[in-house]
Amino acid sequence: MIELIAIPVVIVPFTVAAALIAATRGMCYFNGNNSTDNEKLVRMASEISLLSWPSRMHNIRYGRGHLREYWVFALKILMKISGIKGTDHVNIVLALICNAGSAVLVFYVGRHYFGDIAGLFVFFLYVSCLWPYQVVMGLGHVLLSQALFLLSVLVLTLTGGLSDTAFPLYLAAGVLIGVSFSSSSSSRKFPFLFLAAFLYQSREFFVLPYASDYDAGQLGAAGALVAFGVPALVLVGLAAFGKQIGTALIWLAEVGTGIKRAPERYAELLDWVPRQIRGYAAWGIAVLVLLYVVQPDGRFYANAGVCLAGLGLVAVHVLAPNFISGVLRYRMWMDQTNWLSHFLPWRGRQPEVFGRELPHNFRGGGISWVPRFLARMVPTIVVTYLAALLILVGVTVERVASGEVGTVHGALTLCVLVFASLIPIIVSELTRSLQLGKAYFPSFLGLLLLIGAGTSAIVEVVEGTYWATAVVATAGAGLLLAQTGMTIRALVDDIIPARMGTGRLYRFLKDREIGSFYTYDNPYNNTFVNAMLYSHPDEFAVTYIDNIEQANGGIVVVPPTSSKSVDMSSEKYGIENGDFRSDPVLAELLETEEMERVALAKLGTRGSSRYFVHEGEVTTYRDLFLKQIGDHDRWLSHGWVLDTKRLNGRPDEDPVSADLTAAASPQLPDAVG
Repeated sequence: MIELIAIPVVIVPFTVAAALIAATRGMCYFNGNNSTDNEKLVRMASEISLLSWPSRMHNIRYGRGHLREYWVFALKILMKISGIKGTDHVNIVLALICNAGSAVLVFYVGRHYFGDIAGLFVFFLYVSCLWPYQVVMGLGHVLLSQALFLLSVLVLTLTGGLSDTAFPLYLAAGVLIGVSFSSSSSSRKFPFLFLAAFLYQSREFFVLPYASDYDAGQLGAAGALVAFGVPALVLVGLAAFGKQIGTALIWLAEVGTGIKRAPERYAELLDWVPRQIRGYAAWGIAVLVLLYVVQPDGRFYANAGVCLAGLGLVAVHVLAPNFISGVLRYRMWMDQTNWLSHFLPWRGRQPEVFGRELPHNFRGGGISWVPRFLARMVPTIVVTYLAALLILVGVTVERVASGEVGTVHGALTLCVLVFASLIPIIVSELTRSLQLGKAYFPSFLGLLLLIGAGTSAIVEVVEGTYWATAVVATAGAGLLLAQTGMTIRALVDDIIPARMGTGRLYRFLKDREIGSFYTYDNPYNNTFVNAMLYSHPDEFAVTYIDNIEQANGGIVVVPPTSSKSVDMSSEKYGIENGDFRSDPVLAELLETEEMERVALAKLGTRGSSRYFVHEGEVTTYRDLFLKQIGDHDRWLSHGWVLDTKRLNGRPDEDPVSADLTAAASPQLPDAVG
């Protein structure tokens, strides 16, 4: 039966992908003039050769392919195969394909670990959840990384049943996780989840200290002391001479690149590189201690070595031909919090806006941001996760009480499972990831891990009891239906309109044969009118004005005016001036919300979204912690098409009003596009 169910497992996510591909045709870049990562990646894909070293793409002056090399390659392949021209829609199409593939892989991986029913449940949780689709509509390179990670885990699961071909499979798994890591700047959490899957797959090769057959005498063996003591001493030496090693590495990088570091940059690197060396040495020693205690079978090391060989092949491909520069480039881009934080442009206004001066490397609300963000983005998943945790606690207590497992074994199994499910969040916090949605997206799979285990446990408990099975099935179905409804509503009313605002503006003007209009010449228009004009050059005659009165009865396109929009979160003009209010007539229309009555069209933007606000670390902090972004701010983040004749008491000259935010308001009843 389960193989018949596997048919919709493939059909459902790819059908959803096809529908969203159609719904996002005509999408414009966030901004013009090659200023967005989305456009830079597409342009890079059109310039590179698939046969060149990936590092060559970093020679492109405007390039932003760092830690995303294989996403750029994937864009290149997609454009070659499909013939799609180089627009932002290419990013969307590739992300949707990767997301659909991820959903299928979630089912097969989940089925392997938790059984058929649990595998189906986590599959439908994934497909019906909003978060992946919101990531798609931004920049979905993490979805390619996720799909490759899931494929690497699926390959690992095959090694148990195909022992004769285990080494090639381990090699393939290593290659896949390596490519996954170099596909997205948000991918650093996946290798740790892969490590957890590898250790679980290798559990037969070592004995834990609490087990009855554990041999403590092995710890004193001379071979064990040498095998683990010598590498530990080497790591201690690396940590002790970190400054000298750092100096040598910086010198080699300067020789290799021909770039002499400025004194302040040299001092910064001389502090940072040794700290990194000491950190890696500490991690290495911790791993050595673990291996010394459990002392795995030789097959464990052989499998791990083959995996590392596959990972090494990818590292060579990505870093060659200048390895030192490649390694330093990767380390720099993995430390974005210290130099890419969008809190930095707010230095002059931090006490006024945030209530205090913020540290240089401030990244948001800290660990308490995570539950607040998850409750906003995936409330159903959070509730299901907590329910699964309670189920697992109850089942563990029952198994310990019945003598089925020992207390230590039961408690350790539960703790390890919870820890594994939180690995992406833990890694994000330890590595100080920027606190924004897409950077934490890998945590979604971690949450599904515990949910799958809890589902498997409850299925086993109710098996054979009709009424209990019916209750559990009804609860699960109701939960999935509720999440599906919330996701559809959010996509239709929020996510798609917010992302398609400029595209819908273009269609609105074209449908009404408006060939000329007035608008404002300021940075608030960068992600609105200017983005539309960049994607559709020479199609409109635009006159720039300072106030609506200069429009002389013509059409005015009004950009979003809130400085709290994610699109304005690091824009100097918005930081210094606040909301756009220099036109007194416009200011009155907005303050009284009279704009709803007189506008021809209302268009969503990312700033009007309850979800895209979390794609900027500044805006998510202001929303979730400072409570500075409310419904009125989101309303101000809409764009508008205004016929100034309506301001003169002649609304009859306008044929149609339209709310292009999909959820029609009483003032703008006709939904368009």
